[in-house]
Amino acid sequence: MNFRNVAKWTGVLVVVFVLGGIGGVFFDRSFLPWLSVQRGLDRVGFLKRASDNVTVINKTEQIIVQEDDSLGSIVSQPSTAVVTLIAQPAPVSVPARNSQQTRRSPATAVLLTNDGIIATYREPGVSDSGADSEVMTALLFDGSSHEARLIGSDPLTNLVFYRIDVVDVPSISLANSDDALVGKKLIAFAFAYQPYQRRFMTGTLDTIDTPFNLSGKTVSSTEKWEGVFRTNFGQDADFIGGPVIQYNGEMLGMVGSLSIDNVERPFVLPAKAIRRSLDFVLSESNLTRPVFGAYYMPITQAYALQYGLKRTEGALIYSSSGRTGLALISGKAAERSGLQVNDIVVSVDAEAVTLATPLSVLLSRYAPGDTLTLSIERAGRTQDIDVTL
Repeated sequence: MNFRNVAKWTGVLVVVFVLGGIGGVFFDRSFLPWLSVQRGLDRVGFLKRASDNVTVINKTEQIIVQEDDSLGSIVSQPSTAVVTLIAQPAPVSVPARNSQQTRRSPATAVLLTNDGIIATYREPGVSDSGADSEVMTALLFDGSSHEARLIGSDPLTNLVFYRIDVVDVPSISLANSDDALVGKKLIAFAFAYQPYQRRFMTGTLDTIDTPFNLSGKTVSSTEKWEGVFRTNFGQDADFIGGPVIQYNGEMLGMVGSLSIDNVERPFVLPAKAIRRSLDFVLSESNLTRPVFGAYYMPITQAYALQYGLKRTEGALIYSSSGRTGLALISGKAAERSGLQVNDIVVSVDAEAVTLATPLSVLLSRYAPGDTLTLSIERAGRTQDIDVTL
């Protein structure tokens, strides 16, 4: 027998053994156990013994994806930047004839910088929290207390700023509030009476209320910020002045409130307004905002359709009675410039007045004494007027 025949029969034997082995495993592990459970065959002895040697495991893996029901990991860092502001007690010699008027409850505030700058919100005309005092006591998250001295306030946003003499304290980071989306989950903070604790509540961003003005009136003021967030947090005075954060830990805004027609209107002042007020207070100016002295209605598309306006953007100089004296403050820049009721301010130094860039916010970029050019529409015709603030 030559080498070719040996190789041939060797290959045949290898194939037979391989196929036989595979067939044996198949019959032993699959076919015979299957036969052993068929009706009538389950009593055959060798089939029963074949099934005894095989263990069939049916394994089901269940993966549960569960949202963490604790916000501890989210609020842990921002909580350390929440501050309790306490007004210093009144002198003993001052008689407390009405304890309700002299009571000053703690206020919530937030550390904006790690060198001790604190911000809180103060509604105009409301001072029972002591947030207009020159000196306050600041209680930090770790229970330490510090003297907080007033460094300035911004009438545009109603924010008040204090500084404590500390170094490298935990501060909060400001988000880009222009990127806010309706439906975003938010967390609001308030002070607590014990160290290492803060109150918080959760909610969502319900709407971006662009025409809302901090004037506290039914019309907008050129001296007040315009544009806030609306949430479903509900009303709790302890949260006023506290931060509102996103789930990434960044501060989207600060809780504020205005009493309009004896009804409290809570809102969230956006982070960009807080950042602008902080820059204003830290600037080397004399901390005065320019006064234009006009009341207006921000024009929206709905407002234009309702009142038959051709323009869908701009600021309509307005008073409900139609009297110029109620829309323009006597002796101020708006009146001196020759503005009239029903004029529509279209742009400020060629920058359009829109809901994203409202008139009050555009004017706040200037300083007292600056001269600017307003483009207005009067009786269907556009003209430019110069104004010195």
